[in-house]
Amino acid sequence: MVVGIVTTLDILKAIQEGGGGGGKKLNSILAKDIMTSSPSVVKTDTPIEKLIDIIIEQEIVLVPVVDDNNRIVGVVIRLDIIREKLSEGFITIGKREDYQELEKVFYNTIIYYYDLAFEIIS
Repeated sequence: MVVGIVTTLDILKAIQEGGGGGGKKLNSILAKDIMTSSPSVVKTDTPIEKLIDIIIEQEIVLVPVVDDNNRIVGVVIRLDIIREKLSEGFITIGKREDYQELEKVFYNTIIYYYDLAFEIIS
């Protein structure tokens, strides 16, 4: 069961709330204090259209994916949906190589904060 989720926005807000310009140090932040409790989750067979509805209605960036035992098995981010829905023919921003590099940077950033969130929980 997913009891909560910590996003990059949650972490940034927690750091900023420290006040006095110093903010909070990451090693003093507890996930339970900044997480979104009982987040929306989807099953592995949830249609993309339903994912899009959840993301738009709740104005969120990612949705945890759970198995039949309600254990987290992954996360779907907006970029995953865009990648799935759009063919390469629709990518018009810069060169294809530039897009691939941007995608790597974005993906690595998401993975970094995803890992960081689990470190905070531990």
